[in-house]
Amino acid sequence: MKEVRDVRLAQRSQSRCGWWVALATALLVTLGAADRATGNIIFVTTSEQKITTSGGCSLQEAIYSANFHNNVAINFVNPAGSVHFITTQCVPGTGDDTIVLPSGGVFLMNAIVDDAQNPFGPTATPLITSNITIEAFGATLQHTGSSKLRAFAVGSTGHLTLHSAYIKGFNTKGGDGAFGGGGGMGAGGAIYVHAGGLVVENTTFDGNAAVGGNGGGKGRGNTGGGGGGGGLGGDGADAGSELGAFGGFPDNGGGGGGSRGHGDIGIGVGGSGFGGGGGGTVFDAVFNFAGFACGGAGGLAEGADSFTGSAGSDASCPGGGGGGGGWGSLGSGDGGSGNYGGGGGGGAQGGGNGGNGGFGGGGGAGWAGAFGGTNGGSGGFGGGGGSAADGYTFGDGNPGAGGRYGGNADSVFGGGGAGLGGAIFNDSGNVVVRNSTFFNNSVARGVAGGGSAHNGADAGGAIFSVNGNLTVIDATISGNQSTGSGGGIVVVQTSQDIPTSFTLENTIIFNNGAMDTSGNLTGALNECSIVGFVIAGNFAGNLIQNNDNCLGVVSTADPQLGPLQYNQGNTPTMAIPKTSPAFNTADPGTSLPADQRGQPRPALNGLPDIGAFELCLTGPPRVQMPCIISAGIQQTLPLTIQVSPPGGGTTIPAAGSYAEPVNSVIPLMAIPNPGYSFINWTGAVADPSNPSTTVTMNQSQTVTANFIAQPTTMLGNIFAKSGPQNARAWTVSLLDNGPGGAFGTAINSFTLTQTFGTACAPVIGTAFPLAVGDLGPGQTGTADVTIDFTSCAAGARFTARFTYSANFGTVSGSVTRTNQFQ
Repeated sequence: MKEVRDVRLAQRSQSRCGWWVALATALLVTLGAADRATGNIIFVTTSEQKITTSGGCSLQEAIYSANFHNNVAINFVNPAGSVHFITTQCVPGTGDDTIVLPSGGVFLMNAIVDDAQNPFGPTATPLITSNITIEAFGATLQHTGSSKLRAFAVGSTGHLTLHSAYIKGFNTKGGDGAFGGGGGMGAGGAIYVHAGGLVVENTTFDGNAAVGGNGGGKGRGNTGGGGGGGGLGGDGADAGSELGAFGGFPDNGGGGGGSRGHGDIGIGVGGSGFGGGGGGTVFDAVFNFAGFACGGAGGLAEGADSFTGSAGSDASCPGGGGGGGGWGSLGSGDGGSGNYGGGGGGGAQGGGNGGNGGFGGGGGAGWAGAFGGTNGGSGGFGGGGGSAADGYTFGDGNPGAGGRYGGNADSVFGGGGAGLGGAIFNDSGNVVVRNSTFFNNSVARGVAGGGSAHNGADAGGAIFSVNGNLTVIDATISGNQSTGSGGGIVVVQTSQDIPTSFTLENTIIFNNGAMDTSGNLTGALNECSIVGFVIAGNFAGNLIQNNDNCLGVVSTADPQLGPLQYNQGNTPTMAIPKTSPAFNTADPGTSLPADQRGQPRPALNGLPDIGAFELCLTGPPRVQMPCIISAGIQQTLPLTIQVSPPGGGTTIPAAGSYAEPVNSVIPLMAIPNPGYSFINWTGAVADPSNPSTTVTMNQSQTVTANFIAQPTTMLGNIFAKSGPQNARAWTVSLLDNGPGGAFGTAINSFTLTQTFGTACAPVIGTAFPLAVGDLGPGQTGTADVTIDFTSCAAGARFTARFTYSANFGTVSGSVTRTNQFQ
């Protein structure tokens, strides 16, 4: 696979990278100086992953700015639950904002944002809770390091529109169950949507992965308390040992894992036992105290002679359940249930049931002593079940069942969690994908703890959608991997009472599933699956290799896709040749007007192509739209940038002429020089009154940044004299006395009139006008005038007069100095 851009894009990146940094700096300076906030356009000015008060505006800070409608961010969450706000260098948001990334920038992400509002697992950015559009302009968002994290999570009040991004290498993993606990669900390797909205356009997902959590090993069900189930990121905890007179037995149930926080083991002294706390959205549990936020507290047994131990608490909001208390002679505490997290393990002696998982795994059951067995907790939608515990004297408990995609437990081992949605996981949201490519994304099931417990399932190597609505138009989905059914797209409805819809138009779904070492599909696995009573939207013009209920299929043949690479355009695509069955076979009534790169559809003979790539050929019989990308060369249009008046300011990019790709969107910035103010733009810009705007290259464009000069006054003097008599240098000075600037300042003439001594004729050897340069308010400029005084006797004196001008003649005057010695 091609890892670098072609030469043209590389040259473009080199020429643009510097001016984007300058743009960022200038934007902050200009907005601060003019007390003007654009409000709904937030420029990301650094690729660093950070939340600080300095160093420009990061992507993380920009999302916070949009969420909070102010340029503030949370840089610290403490275990007690309070958060610490800082002021960032981002433009304040309004809640309906556009975040602009540097064109072609590379964002390397390896840190998890501590976001207590995000229950969906570790994420590299804050949970999106407002309406945000990210204009990426071909920027790469790439995961690095060993941490498991996704790029974005969208909450129920959020809506993310993502344009022209390359999202690469992110991965998420469900938490592991502990000692009989079920594994948690791993979902949404790149993006997780919960009841919110997502629109993806002209974007490529490459190498993202979702992995289910593993089920716990041999449980303590015949000797002690049960282990907690894994959450969406946090691991469940083992049962804790009793200390003191009754020491040596792990009697107290372990806490379930949370979104990110891990559960903790239970602990007790002298017969009193505490179940372990459940993990929270951010923090691990500590003993029986739940991790902030939303973990369940551990249960309590009052003492060695108490009759029952209390149950662990359920998670109050999306976290992990608490472990059950131990040492109740008639009944030990049940594990608390998780919300999105895993269930807690049951306590021992009297026997406690494992808590149920939310999307996480179920908790393992606790030992029942002389009484009947206890039950393992059930897994959530993608969580594995928890193990059961047999009665010492009579009765066996029931193992916990896995969720719809989670693995069942047996009496000893926990079931594995599910891996769902290698690139995108949609839970009850509204997701729209247009003109985008999915390649080499994967899902992998969590494995069972052992015995006859079941592994989790994996499905949706590219996209998994449960309930809600999914629309996919003009996409290319190939090379994604799943060991189970559904290597490409899976759409599931869990109940007829939940409206669920799916639209699929003009999309290639080919070669997705388990791969051999050569990247070829092994086995006829379903690549597009509809499960349940899904309301069919429109289906037309699709190429699907191995299908399961998806409609509108016009071909199942090999589309002959090329490698994922930069075929011009801002993001990598997979090209098709003229011999491809996808060529000229899409439904013309539903095809989008351009492909992922901006090439207009249809490009040949009036028929568009299936997928995200539209092949355009030069020469006859081309009768439709002109090729903007042909023979490896992207067609361009001229962009001319002007400044009026010429010294009034600068622009980014600088004034001049550029060849820009057809249909590209070019950011612009106008920066007034000292002593000038920005007025407006003329030309077809998006916002003429805003110094920061864009222009769309749908035709040849000429734009002008207009400035106005502030009034300027100047003071002059003869600053110094040096050199021999035949080549004396008189240094003249001009001071810009403000408040405006003085640009193009020059000395236009210099004369000497003798006032004392024997008459002589000094010769001025300097040519005029003599440039002094550009001066800001309070700045002084100097220039040397050379004079030959050979004909003059000592003691001769003169009146000197020189004229000056600045700001293209709008500022002018003269300076006179009398009785000047030679």
